[in-house]
Amino acid sequence: MEALGISLSTVKEYKSEVMYKLRLRSLVELIALSTNF
Repeated sequence: MEALGISLSTVKEYKSEVMYKLRLRSLVELIALSTNF
């Protein structure tokens, strides 16, 4: 049960990190688009 809790928290951390990177990338793309126009 303890091992499961550790893996769950790791998955949550990984997921939030991925979401942050995706958000950052989309933000960069938006800025790139706005500077093109």
